[in-house]
Amino acid sequence: MVAAACHEAVNIVEVGTGKVVHNLPGDTEPITALCWSRDGRRVFSASRSMRCSVWDATTGESVRTFKAHSTPVLYMGVDPTGTLLVTTSADRTARVWDIDKGFCTHAFRGHGGMVTVACFHPDARKLQLYTGSQDGEVRAWSLRERKCVGVLQAHQSSVTAIQVPMAAEGGVDKLITCARDRVVHEWNLKTMKRISTLPVHEAAEGLVCLDPAAAAGLVGKAAVRAAPDAIYFATAGEKGMIRVWRMGTGKPVSSAVHLMAGRVVGAAHEGQEEDEEQDDAAAGTFVSLQPTSKGDGLLAVTGDSRLLFYGSGEVEDRDEEDEEEDDRDDEEEGKIVIQKELIGNTDEIIAAAFLPLRDGSKHGSTSEKVGDGKPALNALAVATNSSLLRVFDPSTMSCTAALAGHSGAILSLDVAVGPNGESLVLTGSRDHTVRLWDLTPAARAVTTGRAVAGGAATTAGAKCLAVGQGHVGAVAAVALAKRNGAPLALSGGADKVARVWDIAGALAAYAEARAEAFEAAGIDPKKHKGDHPSVRMEPVLLGAKAAAIAHDKAVNCAAIAPNLTLGATCSGDRTARLWRLPDLIPAGTIRGHKRGVWAIAFSPTDRIIATAGGDKFIKLWSCDPNAGVQSSCLRTLEGHTAAVLTLRFISSGTQIVSTGSDGLLVLWGVRTGAAVATLDGHDDKAWALASDADGDVLATGGADAKLTLWEDGTAEAAEEEAKELALKAGTQQALSNAAASGEHLKAAHLALKLGHPFALRKAIEAMMADPEGHGDAALDSFCSGMKGKTLHRYLSYIREWNANAKFCEAAQRCMASLFRLHSLSELSGVAGAKDTCETLKAFTTRHFARAGRLLRGTYLLDVALAGMGALLDDDMEGGLKIDDEVKTTDHRGIIAEMGFTPTDTNEIDTFGRLGIPAKLAARTPVLTKLTEHVGGDDMDDFDFVMEDEKGDAEELEGEMDEEEEEAEDDPSDSDSDAPPREVVTKKAPAKGKRAAPVKAPEPEPEPESDSDSDAPPMEVVTKKAPQRGRPPKAPKSSKSAAEELGLAVPPAISPRKTRRQRRESESEQVELGPEPEPKKKAAAKTPAKRKAAPKKEEAAPAKRSTRSRK
Repeated sequence: MVAAACHEAVNIVEVGTGKVVHNLPGDTEPITALCWSRDGRRVFSASRSMRCSVWDATTGESVRTFKAHSTPVLYMGVDPTGTLLVTTSADRTARVWDIDKGFCTHAFRGHGGMVTVACFHPDARKLQLYTGSQDGEVRAWSLRERKCVGVLQAHQSSVTAIQVPMAAEGGVDKLITCARDRVVHEWNLKTMKRISTLPVHEAAEGLVCLDPAAAAGLVGKAAVRAAPDAIYFATAGEKGMIRVWRMGTGKPVSSAVHLMAGRVVGAAHEGQEEDEEQDDAAAGTFVSLQPTSKGDGLLAVTGDSRLLFYGSGEVEDRDEEDEEEDDRDDEEEGKIVIQKELIGNTDEIIAAAFLPLRDGSKHGSTSEKVGDGKPALNALAVATNSSLLRVFDPSTMSCTAALAGHSGAILSLDVAVGPNGESLVLTGSRDHTVRLWDLTPAARAVTTGRAVAGGAATTAGAKCLAVGQGHVGAVAAVALAKRNGAPLALSGGADKVARVWDIAGALAAYAEARAEAFEAAGIDPKKHKGDHPSVRMEPVLLGAKAAAIAHDKAVNCAAIAPNLTLGATCSGDRTARLWRLPDLIPAGTIRGHKRGVWAIAFSPTDRIIATAGGDKFIKLWSCDPNAGVQSSCLRTLEGHTAAVLTLRFISSGTQIVSTGSDGLLVLWGVRTGAAVATLDGHDDKAWALASDADGDVLATGGADAKLTLWEDGTAEAAEEEAKELALKAGTQQALSNAAASGEHLKAAHLALKLGHPFALRKAIEAMMADPEGHGDAALDSFCSGMKGKTLHRYLSYIREWNANAKFCEAAQRCMASLFRLHSLSELSGVAGAKDTCETLKAFTTRHFARAGRLLRGTYLLDVALAGMGALLDDDMEGGLKIDDEVKTTDHRGIIAEMGFTPTDTNEIDTFGRLGIPAKLAARTPVLTKLTEHVGGDDMDDFDFVMEDEKGDAEELEGEMDEEEEEAEDDPSDSDSDAPPREVVTKKAPAKGKRAAPVKAPEPEPEPESDSDSDAPPMEVVTKKAPQRGRPPKAPKSSKSAAEELGLAVPPAISPRKTRRQRRESESEQVELGPEPEPKKKAAAKTPAKRKAAPKKEEAAPAKRSTRSRK
């Protein structure tokens, strides 16, 4: 594990895979100091806010925080016992802390400058602490005596490292210090005097004492045999080299390759040198040096945030014969090589490409498998706005190689398979050059898994083959031919010039130079397929075949057709041009973009070329060199919200992938021209886009320093969809079988699982209709196990059912079961529970109101039927007879069958379906008179007279609903012409007497009765109204019944008038009418005592009222 400071946070990284295990958040201030505990279980960090934190490395949780100094902490270290922590600060003090208890044990003051470094003596019995300051002073402190026991003054600048060489003879009493004054001093701890001084010729930023036994590979066995008891140490500094020294000698024992090895100095123009100076200084220097846990390697940190792991392992992919021959040299000489590289900050990712294999097939084509058994992905070559060409392992996203050569940032790259299966890479840089690289060892190490499992370095195996010079501006576009061994390449840049390069000639020239170098060294080149350590090869010159001024502005991109006969370039002048290769003869011009063209690509199967520009459009053009100067646009693809920067053809030319300034990765269909998928993977411009041979794996990079890997999930998605369809079909069949066989509970579970609300409702209704009465138990069993998404889906179905009056009963039963089985807290936790409850409450209120109205409506029918004597038992004789005698029967039998248990004959205890008891009637009312106004405007207008317990008759009027009262009838309705149906009541005979036969109705009125005694029930005799559409027959008497009674006959009112119009008409008639008899008769009535209603009514009453008349 490695703990790395990333601005205000700390990342714990697994070295083997390069993955971040834990991210320890900070306090928005940069980290200034960092160290591990001795057992590796805790991490200590300090930020510029003066806050120190103790972290648990296994869980990533904070254990303790404290403030150590009044100024930022510059260094932290742990003693050999693992119980004490030392912190140094810019406040010129050093403090010692108890790790477990968290309190300060010692505070040492005395330095005249900032204390930059500290070191405990490795021997715990010594109990000494050594500190170095910015003024070059080194002090020795005694933890027992709590005071300074020695001052060592020899350095002239800030002290950067202090070490005790325990592995050397007498090293327990010696001290090694280094500073930025380019020298290393050896001190005697007993006398506190300087023993010797060794110049290292660079400002050393780190020093590590080495154990010759453990680091024999770094030091060299020959040197160890010569002086086994000497002091060996490694230094790193501003020169960018790791060197191993032996105290007492003036030259290093062994050294690593310079960080900027292979770079061509002076290739850049004068204006560029100043721009690249700062980047080169950061990339070519070390800022820290630490030993590995086993002591056999070194960890160095560069100025551009790279972590380099140095060791003595093999880095080249050589044959066994080569390895056996070189074993002797490897054992005698020390070797310091990069075994692993982790990049802390990649900066902007400008270009990327997958390294092809020997057969040029897709990723994972080799038989080797790593990790979880999946084929290893091809290595990824990446340009990261620096002069280094990096190689990444896509499986771990860790850098496995970094090759120096360019003196400026790499702006473009392309890959192809060489004539002998090499993984060739062509790069263009700001140093005005193009370089041809052979990255076969790096690609093979990643594909075979050696870069992951063995940690073998690949940097030394990859090499630069040729350098092409000729451009006078930054090279922003390069393209390699993809077939026939990549015989040529095309480039363009800021100088507006396109050049064709002879790749085949450069490969041949390099092979000849290699053979000559091997012969000069006395080595047979046929026995060594790779390079030999004793033979140093330099890049050859890459020759140009043709050159031409291509555009009016800088060239942004270049491409070569699959048949190698055409080339294409695009520029900021809003055009793209076609060229005949290799002579660069103009073959056509493409115009149509409204802004600069950023990318261009040939279709691998069709004569189509695609361009992308700053106008947010991708255009497809016909690519026929014989069609003339102007190519025709076939289709325009719209979908990006910003400039389109890169594009590639994939899936055998049937699809296009593109990236743009909006950070989107868009997949297009060539035939349809529509966007198939849009993926958001970057927060800034997406400059880089790489695809494998057919687009199964994509890689994108951008200005946000992210390198994102995308895999094609079409096959997996189709397989999952097929499985889901098969599972769904089986479930649907099981649902049908369960419903057919009467297994309603199982059917309900399956319907809810499939999301079929109709089938679920049918199953629930079937359970409720169980004749054995087990419906509620089955419904409770169904609702008991619901939770989460299933409960949310069930509640949504209930809400929909409850909104319909037809299905509200099932919804209410389901709600009752849920409320019985689930707590309020559980139901309130369902998503959208508040809105669902509000909807259920609103519709439930409406349903109960409607049920109440229906229940109240049943009382009138019961009262009417009971009063008519129609509620009789089926096994008893008698009943309602017309024009015949009426038998009195006991009504309790039929009432009992209706479910009522009245205590009295005249009391009916009614219960509704909702379980709410109705108000008991004191006595069953008796209907005495009913008149239906058929000729009115409302078919339900009627007047009826009821007798109460005292025998008083009460005349009531029925009325319609408010909505029906205000509605006007259709004038074409023929029902309004029908005469009124007359209902005549006759007094029933006394008990024990038979009723006389009913005679024809007479219009003579009967005298009113003032008796309060109970009147016997009245016999109801109906007279059939004339048929609809026919006028009623005139009565035999020449005078009407009203005239015989001496009443004034009001004029007829039109049946087509509304109630308001009729009332207004009636009021006018009352005011103008000359007949005063009806008023006198009405005034004669006593309001305190109700009188019996008359036994005879007018055939067609002229007045209606909505209130009761007494």
